[in-house]
Amino acid sequence: MSVVLELEGVCVSFGGRHVVQEVSLQVHAGRVVALLGLNGAGKTVTARAVAGLIPLRRGAVRLHGSEITTTAAEARVGLGLRHLPQVGGVVPDLTVAENLRLGGYILRRQTAGYAQALAGVLGRFPLLAERGDIRAGCLSAGQQRILALGRALMAKPQVLIADEPSAGLAPDAVAGLAETIRDLSREGLAILLVEQNISLARSLADEVVVLDRGAVVYRDSAAALDDARLASLLGLGP
Repeated sequence: MSVVLELEGVCVSFGGRHVVQEVSLQVHAGRVVALLGLNGAGKTVTARAVAGLIPLRRGAVRLHGSEITTTAAEARVGLGLRHLPQVGGVVPDLTVAENLRLGGYILRRQTAGYAQALAGVLGRFPLLAERGDIRAGCLSAGQQRILALGRALMAKPQVLIADEPSAGLAPDAVAGLAETIRDLSREGLAILLVEQNISLARSLADEVVVLDRGAVVYRDSAAALDDARLASLLGLGP
């Protein structure tokens, strides 16, 4: 499997405070890497930095081996990287159909490619087909998360940075989300998953990276990380 996304020595600072320190990881095609840690550990900052929304103080981000460290966020979308933010991800005043159209904007000149992307998203999420004329702001929080994911997939990404995708979802919706993420990885999508739902993340991940105060304290296969070790890493042990 090829390395699609690589972070090397990524550092991010705010006001002189080091929030992310020397984070290195790789995400291969068809694999899920879960980024775990307590609140404030630097997970979302790392995700936003990879998406190009926060500048790095030091380090490099590479996509298919090419450095994109200083590439603008919108240009990274065109290169195959999409970011599902922790909050939002939809335009409330636009309809579901309009949000999807906006998500597929980079395919606007590729009629066949856009139609294929739309058919794929609507087939994966029938709810979005049923509610195409409804304003996104009228959807439930869980439905808006589904729309945000569908919108991200409209660009036909090769890498998905998913920040707290299960936030606001009911248990049955979380189960559906988990199956969707498994399907996407089976189809070859490289996924960097940021999750507070530890059990969900571990059930989906091929590899786990644990952050503590912005630094990597564990990076190995999910299977190698037992409950006691994870609790200790997260400071939840006895």
